[in-house]
Amino acid sequence: MIEKQPRKGLKPQQTSASARGKKLTVKQQQFINGKLKGLSSAKAAREAGYAPSVARKADAIITQSPAVRQAIEEILEEAGVTTRRLAQRMREGLDANLVHHETANSFREVHVDFSERREMVELALRVKGLLVDRHQVQMVKTLEEILEESTGARSAEISEQGDEYGR
Repeated sequence: MIEKQPRKGLKPQQTSASARGKKLTVKQQQFINGKLKGLSSAKAAREAGYAPSVARKADAIITQSPAVRQAIEEILEEAGVTTRRLAQRMREGLDANLVHHETANSFREVHVDFSERREMVELALRVKGLLVDRHQVQMVKTLEEILEESTGARSAEISEQGDEYGR
C-alpha cells in the first residue's frame, strides 16, 4: 500500500478515535450522497442544506472533517477504488496511446495520446503536492517607487524645458 507523505512543514491530519467512531450528521450524509451523484461540492452542500457561505467553501470546510473523509475513504475502498489501483490507473494514463484499427483503406496505427498524458501528469503533480492552483506574483517595484520614478522623470523633463526657454 502506498503511504501518504506529508508535505514539508505540514503535519498529517490525525483522525482521533472519537472522529473514526463518530456518526455523520444528516447534512454530511446528504453531502456525500450528492458527491456520489456527481454534483460539485458547492451544489452538493447547498442541496444538503448548508448555508451559502459554507457551500462556497465546501471542499475546505466539509470534506476536511475527519468523519466525512473517513466515510468517503470507506465508500471508495468498498467499491474497490484503492490507493494502489488509483496509482496504477494514473501510471497507465501517463503511457496513454490511441490505436486506430486497420480498415480496408488504412493500416493499424498507434499514436501517442498527448492530451491524456498531459492530464495524467497534471493529476500526478497535484497528488504529490507539486502543482498548486495559486498564482504567485513577484513585485519588483512597489507602486510608490513606480510613481516616484515617473514624477521624478517628469520633473527633470520640465526643468530641462525651462532651461531651454530661459536661454
